[in-house]
Amino acid sequence: MMKAFLFLITLFLLSCSSNEDLVQVQNYGPIQGTTYQVSYVVNSGTTYQSQIDSILQIVDRNLSTWLPHSGISKLNAGDSIIKVQYPLLANVIDSSRKYYYQTNSYFDITIEPLIELWGFYQKSSGIPDSSRIDSVLSLVGWQHLYDENGYLWLDKGAGIDVNGIAQGYSVDLIAEFLMAKGVENFMVEVGGELRAKGKNIDDKIWRIGIDKPVENIEVDRLQEIISLENSALATSGNYRKYKVDPVSGKKYGHSVNPKTGFPEESSLLSATVLSHSATRSDAWGTAMMVMGIEKTKQLLKSQKGLQAYWILTDRKGDWKVETTDEFQLLIN
Repeated sequence: MMKAFLFLITLFLLSCSSNEDLVQVQNYGPIQGTTYQVSYVVNSGTTYQSQIDSILQIVDRNLSTWLPHSGISKLNAGDSIIKVQYPLLANVIDSSRKYYYQTNSYFDITIEPLIELWGFYQKSSGIPDSSRIDSVLSLVGWQHLYDENGYLWLDKGAGIDVNGIAQGYSVDLIAEFLMAKGVENFMVEVGGELRAKGKNIDDKIWRIGIDKPVENIEVDRLQEIISLENSALATSGNYRKYKVDPVSGKKYGHSVNPKTGFPEESSLLSATVLSHSATRSDAWGTAMMVMGIEKTKQLLKSQKGLQAYWILTDRKGDWKVETTDEFQLLIN
């Protein structure tokens, strides 16, 4: 799922520390059809660029639908795959199953046949009719994914789409790598999903900007600036990826409801989620865009350590913001 990109406010300075042996290193590059940025405070001369690139290459071999021979591409093509050969894919599937139940089945990676039908990842035209949607909807559901004797496979015509969790999972992998290396201060961002720990080189908490829900991100893009410390953040929205009915002109956002087969229509423009892990924040942000604000609020009552910032539109088309109580404390 395409994410509402978060903008990093902190300048990546390399020489502003009172300790001349410490520097703030920035690594960046392409990944998963988007980009990544990693910033961390380490001793001068230290860099983990090659290791980070290696981690993300492994992620691609497991989770990238852009690669025809990745684990997920093989699985969706009808192949049976060995789990130990694609451990990251197996982990993401396990996590996705957990979030499927937590979100009352609104987060569902088995939605891939519907995403393919609607053509949100291709430049196809036209809007599918209800009879075709009903037919494809029968291919959605965890009963079509098999996990037995160390193998994974799908029923014919079924598929999985992990775009609503893969980037958050990638963020967590890099964060865990840095912590294993003893790095205490870092910020990791992949495709707009983030996780931060400690402080930057100026001994200040990482500051992150939340985008306005608009298509044009070049001018006056920030809705809010927050402080992010020892937590993860992910934003989902419908305003930059949608289809337009060529007949009626109606816009359809890419947040498809796995229960109905149709893109969900609601007042919710974007959902930014804070938690202990980017994987969790990513999955919940995806689910919130399908659930809408009222169902989300009800479901959050049973969740601990999950905070949210929502941008909604009223009947006049004006924006309004709602937050959970603890999230409000982060706003600068």
